[in-house]
Amino acid sequence: MGPKQNICCPKCARFFDDKIQLQRHRDQPWSRCNQPSVQYVDPQELLRYFEPDARLATPRAFSAVYDSVSGDDSDDMDTSSYSESQGTDDDSLASGPTDYFEGAARVFDHNGRTFMKAFDEDQFAHIRQSENLYYPFADRAEWELAEFLLTSCLSMADINRFLSLSLIKGLGLSFHTVPRLHSLAEILPKTPPWKCRVVDTSPHQTKSPARLFYRDTVECLEVMLSNPLFQDSIDFSPYHVFTSAQRLVRVYSEWMSCNHAWQIQEQLPVGACLLGVTLSSDKTNVTNQSGSKVAQPLLMSLANIHSKVRTKAASHSFLPITFLPIAKFIHSDKRMKGVLSDRLYHQSLDIVLEPLKIAARIGVMLSNPVGHSRYCFTPFAGCIVDYPEACMITCVRGKTSPLTLANYTQFGDDFHHPERTKAMTLAQIRSITVEPNNLVSFFNACANHRLNGVHTPFWRDWLLSEPSRCLPPEVLHLFHRFVLDHDVEWCTNAIGAEEIDFHFSILQPITGHRHFSTGITTLKQVTGKIQRDLQRYLVVVIAGAAPAGMVRAVRALAEFRYLAQAPVIDDNGQRSIAAALAEFHTHKQCILDAAARRGGKGNVLQNWNIPKLEMMQNVVPSIPLMGPVIHWTADTTERAHIDFVKIPAASTNNNDYESQICRFLDR
Repeated sequence: MGPKQNICCPKCARFFDDKIQLQRHRDQPWSRCNQPSVQYVDPQELLRYFEPDARLATPRAFSAVYDSVSGDDSDDMDTSSYSESQGTDDDSLASGPTDYFEGAARVFDHNGRTFMKAFDEDQFAHIRQSENLYYPFADRAEWELAEFLLTSCLSMADINRFLSLSLIKGLGLSFHTVPRLHSLAEILPKTPPWKCRVVDTSPHQTKSPARLFYRDTVECLEVMLSNPLFQDSIDFSPYHVFTSAQRLVRVYSEWMSCNHAWQIQEQLPVGACLLGVTLSSDKTNVTNQSGSKVAQPLLMSLANIHSKVRTKAASHSFLPITFLPIAKFIHSDKRMKGVLSDRLYHQSLDIVLEPLKIAARIGVMLSNPVGHSRYCFTPFAGCIVDYPEACMITCVRGKTSPLTLANYTQFGDDFHHPERTKAMTLAQIRSITVEPNNLVSFFNACANHRLNGVHTPFWRDWLLSEPSRCLPPEVLHLFHRFVLDHDVEWCTNAIGAEEIDFHFSILQPITGHRHFSTGITTLKQVTGKIQRDLQRYLVVVIAGAAPAGMVRAVRALAEFRYLAQAPVIDDNGQRSIAAALAEFHTHKQCILDAAARRGGKGNVLQNWNIPKLEMMQNVVPSIPLMGPVIHWTADTTERAHIDFVKIPAASTNNNDYESQICRFLDR
């Protein structure tokens, strides 16, 4: 009997005497270590069959390539050194049977460009390896001080004052001024650089040039994919999870466990890797209480990253890829200024996202943190936006659903309307015979189809992308903001402002939750946390004071919101969510009967023309398609605006914000 080899399982780190014991361990049907072997394919073999003009009309065109180069001996491959995770680390899901998409995300090469390789390609890498790891700074202490100053909210004047102190000068730092500190920071290894170009808006004029600051999106995707922090938190192959071996009830958690990813993978070549591109955009104030400077950053992430990592602000899983120009158009009609702004939005995204569109058509070779190269395709997976921007993306005007064919008179219906498809919208745009540059006439011609006047949507040539399926319900605005705008308003109108304030004030304080000692009707600058605290008390506060039917309707909406925010939902959970929403529609007439729904001038309304109410009908259909809605909350991206906009803006000289913010992010 030979000596023990002490082979380690790459998944759970347990040691075994030989490969046979390791294989038995990995073959256990319910073990999380039961993963398929990594198959390597020579990329030169693929290049012999690759045609740059090939389209995805024949998604299985490369099957012969993989069969010829992978062979039948993949089961004999030594995988004791490394095996990549194809599933999820959630314990509740690991106990259920999982079906993976066969032949997806095969490895072509195990010597790809990793994060450390890119780091070592820097021109000063030899100094960091042999002399000083913290070059261009003298040592770790100086590097920590520089990092603090560069990432703080201190202005350049404040940093200069700090560096001019006698105590600081006595430290013998290699920098004593802000310009010197910035020049040293720019010697550090680079991230994808920022670029700038002027977007042509002719024949329509703007008060100042529309400057677009952007980065190469494929380079940003490569940085994200090779991030070592995401090594154990990325799924490369779509999969289905079930609650039992009978496979009767599906479980939906990550985007890769849902139907959208599976359907896209079916249209890709055999062995291709699906990388779902997630975007997020929202305007944010650059300055606080001074001026009216606004920025609109566009953030990008990967839907393949596990939600528990992607939704944490500290993980930095969202990267800024552009600052969209906010131009002031010269036009006498205010509505036409809005149309031109919408066109500029799509025109800018058309420029920024072009590399991703090319990768979605012909693919691109990218590596994960350990250097395994895959043939990747980059379709549009999801976009985290609020209702107005969702309408702008889908090219529809206000009082229209961006997801379905419902108009404002149908927002209160208790069923899901037919989907608004990409082909339908493009056909409607092509059917308009008016010249797009004839702005007023073209906008009026769009009224028949409820379009907003955009004639070249950025998603028109993005293969494998369906805009209506890429706009999941957004929790922050659809749920929490809805409570403040509607639920609280209904309850206040039903029982009176003084009465509801009194009910809130006498509630027993609970540690960890806000106590509204003076009521809620006088609240100013209500944050998301306050909106969540309101939801906890609202049903109890109105019970016994409002009509019973209205209490049932408000309680049903609260139950709908809480059930829909679960991080893992199965088919039974979907039915419970749908039942809660149906209960609200059953009792919603009681809200109108109590004259609780009113307009801005206090007039009683007898309709349900609320766009977000119609979008709630999309919650249940979106779960099997894109996963639980809590994974698509804007909380993370709103927090990212602090790191990518507000903190960099604080270090500027309050002029030309965008260029200085990009310079800050380049350091």
